Formats: sequence, structure tokens, C-alpha cells
Amino acid sequence: MPSKASKKKNKARQHEYETEVVCREEPLKRDYRGRPRKDEEAPTATIYRVRLVSFLENLEEIEHQLKLASTFILITNWLD
Repeated sequence: MPSKASKKKNKARQHEYETEVVCREEPLKRDYRGRPRKDEEAPTATIYRVRLVSFLENLEEIEHQLKLASTFILITNWLD
């Protein structure tokens, strides 16, 4: 069963995303062959995965950054 261990929002201005950590118990393969004993518990491992919950683009900020990147300033000290 997934549990929400943590939620984060990034501080980047161009994209906003939210994540959650999902933990799950998965059975492991036994070390030896043969039928398991009655009182033997199956070995398990806890697996943690990060899941993307939401993702949004800030189009205004992306356009602003593109406009800044496309600006070219030419400065010279030649006075001819």
C-alpha cells in the first residue's frame, strides 16, 4: 500500500512539480532450494520509489527567459 512519506515542491521558476515517496514490501528470493518450512517467514525487502504527482510549466517565465536569452548587446570602445 503506497504511503505519502514526503511531498515537495521545487523552487525552480520555470517548472513546478510535486512528488511523493512510495514504500512497498516485496518478497525476496530464498537463498536455498526446496520447499519452505511451515514456520519459515518469507524474506521481504522494503522498496522506496519517488513518484511524480503533478507537473506544471510556467509559460510566462519560460517566454521571459527565452526573451532574455535572445537579447544580444554589442558594446565597443572604438570611437572612429
